[in-house]
Amino acid sequence: MAHLTSSPQSHGYGFDPSRSLLVLPVRKTHSLYLVAGADLDVRIDKEEFAGWSEGALGSTKGANLTSWESQQTLRRLVVEGRKTGTASLSAYLPDGRPWIKPLEIRVVSNSDARQAEDNGMLTPALRAEVQKLSFRDALIRVAEDQRFSALGRSGSGGNGKYDAAGINWCGSFVHWCYEAVSRAKGVENPFGSAARENNSLRSGIKALYAGMKDEGKFTVIRYEGPDRFGGLKKVQKFIDISAANPVQRGDICLPRSDHGDTFPHVSMVYDPPVGSGPFTTIDGNQTGSYRPEGASPYCIDVNTHDTNAKLPDGKTYKFAFVHVKGA
Repeated sequence: MAHLTSSPQSHGYGFDPSRSLLVLPVRKTHSLYLVAGADLDVRIDKEEFAGWSEGALGSTKGANLTSWESQQTLRRLVVEGRKTGTASLSAYLPDGRPWIKPLEIRVVSNSDARQAEDNGMLTPALRAEVQKLSFRDALIRVAEDQRFSALGRSGSGGNGKYDAAGINWCGSFVHWCYEAVSRAKGVENPFGSAARENNSLRSGIKALYAGMKDEGKFTVIRYEGPDRFGGLKKVQKFIDISAANPVQRGDICLPRSDHGDTFPHVSMVYDPPVGSGPFTTIDGNQTGSYRPEGASPYCIDVNTHDTNAKLPDGKTYKFAFVHVKGA
């Protein structure tokens, strides 16, 4: 069936195919392919916010087209952001019937094609979404907004956005998402509001410290041993994943290095494991010094892991977690 997809000229910036959503900066354009829509009448309902024109198709080299799509007629639609607000693009058959899933166009004032900006403030449209979601689902929604932005769809666009420039910002990205959602919902950030060098997720050992320090808020799962950050005179006992101690969406995931006592990366659980099966994480700075196995070239993306994976010693689990209670 006819549908829209982002063209290589626009690098996918701001385009979220699962939601049929385009986040578009004011006075910027985004090129889309209308697939199998040669005879369709394209319209935008609120042209004060966005407009469109038809451009020459040009080369499709680099387009991520399926074999079916590559055999269809392609039209290149150039959508322009005019002023902040929301519009909808649809396409109709000659008899007037709608023939594609409408594309929601949200025009934003920043140049990064994102609805949650540097200071963590949300656009009215995203804020309305977040208010309807649970805290955990809202975390993922804000992270996905960053994932599909011009920052997330680049190789290094997040540098200097979630922490100081030149800093490995994987944990700061997760903390930033927690802070943005906490502000939007008017609740306390379980990891505290301190940012940058003072945020409690800036490194794996800081995240473990936060989890071990406050057992009323957190459960540290699949880690046993001392506090490696320093300051706590306690030894963490091993707690495994179970119904009583689950790993849930939005929890903190900490991959171990091969020797097991360092945690070089901080990510957020995206789809949690069912029992002890596979799970996914959403990772910031995944093109930095630590690269998840099979990671894409984008600096923010989703990765799949095996809950049962162990280090070469055959005993130590590859992933530890900090479960957030009551979220």
